[in-house]
Amino acid sequence: MVLRVKTMYCVLDEKTSTGVCKCKDISKLYYEKQCVPCREDGDCKNGASCRDNVCLCEPGYEGEKCEKIKNCEELKCDTAISDCVLDEKTSTGVCKCKDISKLYYEKQCV
Repeated sequence: MVLRVKTMYCVLDEKTSTGVCKCKDISKLYYEKQCVPCREDGDCKNGASCRDNVCLCEPGYEGEKCEKIKNCEELKCDTAISDCVLDEKTSTGVCKCKDISKLYYEKQCV
């Protein structure tokens, strides 16, 4: 027997004759009949803490598990030559050249 809900599914473990539930979104955890981003601090990323099953992000990070650097998606760094990294002074993402001898300027490493 399989019970299906929008965010989770449960199946009967025939060995133990008990139900086992999991979240469809594998980045979430099944806890107290719901799918949540975290149960403890270690479930969150980039130094975030877990409070009431929600990751509380450090400055400069966002996402359900604080896995994203703020502003990186908007910057659209050229990943062939650069990476989006956290600027700790501004707590936002900046493009940084993979070649550390160069600076990222107008979508180029110069």
